[in-house]
This record gives sequence, structure tokens and C-alpha cells, in this order.
Amino acid sequence: KEVESFEKKICKFVGSKYCLGLNSGTDALELALKSLGIKRGDYVLTTGFTYFATIEAIHNVGATPYLIDIDRQTLQIDFSKIKKSVLEKSRFIIPVHLFGGSVDIPKLKEYSKKYNLLVVEDVAQSFGSSFKGKFLGTIGDVGAFSFYPTKTLGSIGDAGAVVTNCKSVYKNLLKLRNHGHIDRDNFKFAGKNSRLDEIQAIYLNSKLKNINVEINIRKKIAHEYYQNLKIIKNLQFFNNNLQTYNYFPIAVNSLKERNLLIKFLTHKNIDTVVYYKKPLTDLNFEWIEKEENYDNIDYIKKRILCLPIHSSLKQSQINYVIKAIKEFYET
Repeated sequence: KEVESFEKKICKFVGSKYCLGLNSGTDALELALKSLGIKRGDYVLTTGFTYFATIEAIHNVGATPYLIDIDRQTLQIDFSKIKKSVLEKSRFIIPVHLFGGSVDIPKLKEYSKKYNLLVVEDVAQSFGSSFKGKFLGTIGDVGAFSFYPTKTLGSIGDAGAVVTNCKSVYKNLLKLRNHGHIDRDNFKFAGKNSRLDEIQAIYLNSKLKNINVEINIRKKIAHEYYQNLKIIKNLQFFNNNLQTYNYFPIAVNSLKERNLLIKFLTHKNIDTVVYYKKPLTDLNFEWIEKEENYDNIDYIKKRILCLPIHSSLKQSQINYVIKAIKEFYET
């Protein structure tokens, strides 16, 4: 009952017809691809600057991930970098809405329509963000969410969900998350044990009641960081006008500068995280298809740094982080 309640609440929140709770965001991606009829060897376009789970899901269904460079200003997939020859042989695209932001939605729609691409949105980091009144996850064919504890809507363990407006896709997903069962003794296909458990659903239902409070607190922290640190010429900011901030990334001038800043902040007991120090484009698995170069990813990976941002941060702690970064650049 708690899982069903959570699924209905997610549908109402994002504005989708159907939602299925799953045991992780990774399974959400994998089952989304399977529900749309992906075949072995199909090409799937996605960004080279995201977490491994995105291409892991593609590989696990027998398809081939093709990695695309990012826009240096937004950190999102750069559609202009996709070769026409690659677009013409691809069947799917997984746009990863990174750090609470979103990919270029008009371009996504244009490319998916022109090249007949099925769209699985990876919304693991952007729950609650929208474009022109439409929530991310409802723009493509299927939206995949993660509710890992670090997310804006986080569970107490692994959890995920998929949303869709297509009834046939929904029916496939119902079977896929439960071993392919048609009924107790019959199966349509091989699925997975990927059900969302009641304990996670109870916790997520509770958190969902106050999700707008969570989102607004993160926005406030992000706004304070930006307003107080934008005077520092060495820093580059991203996603300054978004509805959600799963992370707060900045970029500095060089790898050496980043290392010194991390060391300085660590000395003051301020934790920072680098996403992604070794991006997917640096991996050498034979099943990954790549471009000749990734200039923007190579530039960003040496400079990006994420500052603390979560709803339990106190004002004094926010001020302390700001003061420490200013002190670093003053000295």
C-alpha cells in the first residue's frame, strides 16, 4: 500500500499518467530501455560526463553507449557535437539532467523527432526541476529517477522509479520489475527482482510531503553561495537560476588551484566532492563507443568542485564555507 501510495503521489507531483517504484535508479534506466524494446547492439547516445550507472544500464541490456561531449557553460550534453552519421544509426538517447539542471530541451525534442530517437530521461540529479511548466522525466518517452540518500528526494537506502504516459510501456514495466510475471505461474519474458520495498516507500512518502521545503532550502543555500562568491574572478558558476540544486558545482582556473583549494577547505573541516574526476570518456571498456576528442569534458574534469549543499546545513556553516573560500583567494 505504501508503494502504491508513493507511485500515485509521484504521478501527481510530476504530472505523469503512470509511475512504478523500483529498487534503484540504475534499474530504472535498465528497465526503461527494456520496456521500450531495446535490442542487442542498438546505439544509445548519452553524455560522457555522468555517473557510470547510465552506461552500465545500457551495457546490461546488450546495447552500445555512444558518449557525447558537454557544453562547457552548462555541463549538459552538447547536441551540436553529435555527428549526423552517429545520429542516423542510433535508436535511443539518454539525456542526463545533471546537477539539478537540464539538457537543452528544445534541441532534445528537435533531434529526437528528426532522427526518430526514443528518449529515456535520466533525472537522478534533477527531481523537481521543470521546463516551461513540464517536469523533467515527463518530456521523453520514459523518465528514470534515483532516490539514493544523497538526492534531493532521498530514501534511507537504494530506491528509484520510472514515469511514463504510455500504457503499454507501463504494463511492460510492471512485469519487468517482478521477474516478468504475467500471473503467479506464468511469465512474459525474463525480468528482474526490482520492486521498491515498503520501508523505503514509507520514508519517501514522508519526505515527499515536505519536498518543496527541501527544494527551497537548497535554492536558498545556492543563492547565498552565488551572491557572496561571484565577485571572485577565478570561479565559474553553473545553473544559477534553477528550481533545484542536487549539487552546487563551481569551476576554478586550473587543476593545481583546485587541489590547493580542496586542501585549504579540508584543513578547515569543509568537505568537497569532485564530480567527475575520471569521467566516462576516460574509461577503456571495449563496449564504449567514443568520439576522437572531448575538449570540454577534459577541461571541466580538471577544474570542477562541488560545495556542501543539503537541507541540514546551518546558516553559520554556510557563512563559514563562504568565508573560507574568500580567505583562500585573498591570501
